[in-house]
Amino acid sequence: MAECLRITNKGAPKRQDRSMASHQRQQQQSSILSFFGGNGSVKRKIGHSHSNKKKKLIRQANGGSSYGSCPLCERSFSWHNLERHAATCQGKEGGSSDKGTTKIDNASDQFALDENDVSTNSAGQQVNSVQVTDEPIPGLFVYEDFITEEEEALILKELDGKPTSVNLDSCNDDKTTHSEKQHLPWKLAKFNGVHYGKRWGVHCNLRDHMVSEPEHPLPDFLQQIILPRLQRLKPMSGCIPNEANAIDYRRTLGHYLYAHVDDRQLSKEPIANLSLAGNCFMTFRNVATHRNVAVPVARVYLPRRCLQILTGRARYDFSHAIDHADLLSDRRVSITMRESPLTVRIKDRLEKAKALAFPTSTTSTSTRSGFRTLSPRQRPLLLPFSSKPDSLCHTDEPIRGLFLFEDFITEDEENIIMNELDNDAHQKWTYEKHSGTHCEKRFGVDHDLWNPYSVRPGKHPLPAFMTTILIPRLARISASIMQGCVPNEVNSISYRRSQGHFLASHVDDRKKHKETIANLSLAGDCFMTYQLDTQRYGAGLGDSNKKKILLKRRCLQVMTGKARYEYAHGIENQDLLSDRRVSLTMRETRQS
Repeated sequence: MAECLRITNKGAPKRQDRSMASHQRQQQQSSILSFFGGNGSVKRKIGHSHSNKKKKLIRQANGGSSYGSCPLCERSFSWHNLERHAATCQGKEGGSSDKGTTKIDNASDQFALDENDVSTNSAGQQVNSVQVTDEPIPGLFVYEDFITEEEEALILKELDGKPTSVNLDSCNDDKTTHSEKQHLPWKLAKFNGVHYGKRWGVHCNLRDHMVSEPEHPLPDFLQQIILPRLQRLKPMSGCIPNEANAIDYRRTLGHYLYAHVDDRQLSKEPIANLSLAGNCFMTFRNVATHRNVAVPVARVYLPRRCLQILTGRARYDFSHAIDHADLLSDRRVSITMRESPLTVRIKDRLEKAKALAFPTSTTSTSTRSGFRTLSPRQRPLLLPFSSKPDSLCHTDEPIRGLFLFEDFITEDEENIIMNELDNDAHQKWTYEKHSGTHCEKRFGVDHDLWNPYSVRPGKHPLPAFMTTILIPRLARISASIMQGCVPNEVNSISYRRSQGHFLASHVDDRKKHKETIANLSLAGDCFMTYQLDTQRYGAGLGDSNKKKILLKRRCLQVMTGKARYEYAHGIENQDLLSDRRVSLTMRETRQS
């Protein structure tokens, strides 16, 4: 194959010369196909001519790279496309590029930018088309100087919340500045290492493998500077990011990125990462040596303002990490962009709520339009519910992942709920001691508290106020908080201060229930104590080890993330601020 000659046409060759050139080209194509394992027939279907052994030999000879150059036209193709291209290649007549390089220019077919599509920076200056500088491991493409110094300074100012002289949202009639509208504070994160972080776009719940609607839209500098350039790069394969994650590393604070592979199911294949403010080395480690013959470990240098795109084997077969010692400056900022298709929508949550709220019963109850038919004394008053399209905003977040919504329901709605709870026609309050001392009622899905595999249909369906009042109200909370959770279990607890009632400190089951847990306070106020679960996580994680949160009457608290899994919660008897308090805990319990 190395001896294949180039085909050049000078002037207008005679018919005999053209016939000889065509015959020579067919011989070269047959030679290439024979090298790949085919029988040399151009008309033969090419797709099944590879063998695994031949693939390994080819990539070992090419240093583990997934790309090679056609000897006829010298253009770069992936190995699985190179054979198909060789069967129809017309030599340099069909186009050319630099031989043996992965750099990209306007004439390249593999990662081409349109010649007439020249981007401009914030100052209105034209920016040349970006070229792939290196492919250090198969499927990893590095673009140096992807943005200019002026654009980097502008993006860093926007990330740090500093006012800029450039208005990225000039087309909007609203006079509020971009920083005031979309600025999010840096928060200390300990997922996949220690660093500061913030995120925009859709919310990926890795625990439940769900993608819900965004709480914060993508910032303007992404939509106006970075995304238009990403869409013109072939490694992105038409991927349009709808999720962005910014990480701020500080070397003096011991920050680092733990070795990991991004989720293989929630997000599409290409992942783009932009480096800002400093240089670093990123370590790629082969975690699929059974099928990948590339290098076992590679330290890739990521200079300031470069873009890296992970595809193929770099995306799925290599973990990536940044050691503390590999941060080459005191600060480095990265922006990771992915496309994660939505799996949960508000409309789907409402339809699911209608289906789960009241199961059909053939004994003591009947259904009409999906609601349980009650006797006149049991039937609640159906209050008009405001169907505003805007979502409800939380009033406070005292602990990371704990969201408080004051006055979540009205006084009339509270009276309706209390009247139905105190109605003993279907179920009476039972005295419980499993997690403190109090009285309780349970509705919906039933399960044994100490057996994670005992989920079964409940004896009592969800009460009527869940469908008429609470589930529609919960659906108006931001999707990034509720994460598509539709309660199918309700636990009501009645506390009496005069009888010494209390709630023992505990963490709700981490496997049986989904992440989001909502709790509504009724009939009185109290202080709930949140204490770090030191037996599981140790001391000194983020917030103080113990914190008392005031839960006012008619307020809703929603536990997610850190507040849900790392903090135990309880109520001491002296923290009940009235003689009676009733709480409604709403969860979605996994049934399979």
